[in-house]
Amino acid sequence: MTVDRARTGAGAESAAGTSESTSTSTSTSTNPSVRVRVRDTANTPSARPGRASRSRRPLAAVAAVGVLLGLGACSPEPVRGEAFPDWDAVDVAATERFTAQMDLLDSHILESSPFTTGETTDITGVTYTHATFGEDTSAGQSVVAVSGNPASLFTQQNDPGTGRTIDMLHVGGDSWDYLLLGDGLDTDIDTPWVRFPTLYGSLGILGDNAMCYVLGFSTVCDVRDAINATEASDAGPSMRRTVTSSRDGEVLSQTEVTLQSILDAEMLSMPESLTAMLTDTMLSTLVPVNLWQDADGALLKIEMNGVVPGEGDVPDLVLQLGFEITGTAARDDVPPAPELDDVTTLSETERDDFINSLGDA
Repeated sequence: MTVDRARTGAGAESAAGTSESTSTSTSTSTNPSVRVRVRDTANTPSARPGRASRSRRPLAAVAAVGVLLGLGACSPEPVRGEAFPDWDAVDVAATERFTAQMDLLDSHILESSPFTTGETTDITGVTYTHATFGEDTSAGQSVVAVSGNPASLFTQQNDPGTGRTIDMLHVGGDSWDYLLLGDGLDTDIDTPWVRFPTLYGSLGILGDNAMCYVLGFSTVCDVRDAINATEASDAGPSMRRTVTSSRDGEVLSQTEVTLQSILDAEMLSMPESLTAMLTDTMLSTLVPVNLWQDADGALLKIEMNGVVPGEGDVPDLVLQLGFEITGTAARDDVPPAPELDDVTTLSETERDDFINSLGDA
């Protein structure tokens, strides 16, 4: 096993967290005012700046840093004492390899997108979220399947806090997207399904970053935005950047992001009454992030897991969210389009209003 270790300085507090995933099963919310955001697919890429500008630097080689044991061979008399690594060189090497792994992840997602290339991303995955702030708790779990090219996509979202369930279906090559309206949704629709002009089948809408609008991969893109924002902040010099490789080629990259960057990336949605309670120290606290890739740079799992300590009367904020690839999508992981008798058709304008109403509910 090889490890590249970057020194962590003191300048931003680090949230308590573990690198091991806790159970992805969730409990019912007692007060859903703290919410982990579900992506609004009606938003266009122009509303999400920064993703297209990610750099794609070549994989950087990491220079080995040797520990000098003595200078006796070069001196007529022995020199006693201990030698230490050049910690600045260690930091630079580790940061370069961490950056290379992130660039490799970005390019792999972009170049394997079945929405914009001739490649396929046949995966099943699960997303999970849990946030607790005092007496307010939010939790959810969703599954996603992406198959074929043109890509078919099926997601099933479950929010125990509100009791809401909703499925989204896009059949590859179809000009429609479908929503199955499940429990906990208050709408005027009198059919089980609605359909509207496709978002996932329209490259003009989603552009090169289409995968960032796929449930699960959206988490990856949001975390990458948070990493970039933290690197550019005052906490950047002290944030952790380490990369560990196993014998089978699996790579674990570990870093941290500030609570402020998490809120800015809209991964956590809190009412103003709660965000007003967060202190500057809490906003600058670093939350651990772990990211696993295979030997080719493909995503295996990403998780953010930590505790932001409260101050005074302000409670701790406990946060866990992640996305894990669980397998290869089979044909029956994506259902066929529903019968038209069970579907209400919406126009583009009605689509946008309807999706916004779901987000406001």
